[in-house]
Amino acid sequence: MGQISNFFDKLRGRQACPVCSGPVDTVLTSSDMLCKGCDTYLEAAEGKLRPIPDDRVYERHVFGAPTPWTDLRAVTFPTIKFSSDDYISDLIMTKKAGVRVLNAHWPSGCCICGKPSSRLERRTRVIVFPAGQGVLNVRDQEVTLVADGIPHCNEHTGGVEFDRIDFAITGSDPGFGLVFRSLFYRNAFRKLNPWDWPLL
Repeated sequence: MGQISNFFDKLRGRQACPVCSGPVDTVLTSSDMLCKGCDTYLEAAEGKLRPIPDDRVYERHVFGAPTPWTDLRAVTFPTIKFSSDDYISDLIMTKKAGVRVLNAHWPSGCCICGKPSSRLERRTRVIVFPAGQGVLNVRDQEVTLVADGIPHCNEHTGGVEFDRIDFAITGSDPGFGLVFRSLFYRNAFRKLNPWDWPLL
């Protein structure tokens, strides 16, 4: 029975995570897959999954980490209001909920290359998310997120952003948090800030 199950899993592009044995879907991509079970980034090589080497750095933001704000689910981003109707609808349906400043511990060194940092950057992002459960909570909340004190060297900028994060399991809603260009720095950040992913 187990062999039949493994056969159908392979047909669907599903494999077991080599770290925690949790399910990982490889249909849409073969790299930069985040295992929801153990928070490990994986890639497929020669038909097998393996953890991505810690020294991986990209030009784009890839490697996600959660924030302490577990209510940030189904996150979207504000859109441009093209008409007065759009503006009025947004005014009625969205509550301005202020600013949230991330209280994080940042590993020493540039968040991209790891060299000694010479300056600190700030990242902000305005997001919209559902206010909560129930009939009375029909308004969304709009919040400005702020991350201060992100270390960079003189050669690099923009190593961290706020964004949605996909897990490598079909049917899993995207998470939301910080995304990093450097996997080593992301993993070091996770050790200093061991926040849990919200249950999605």
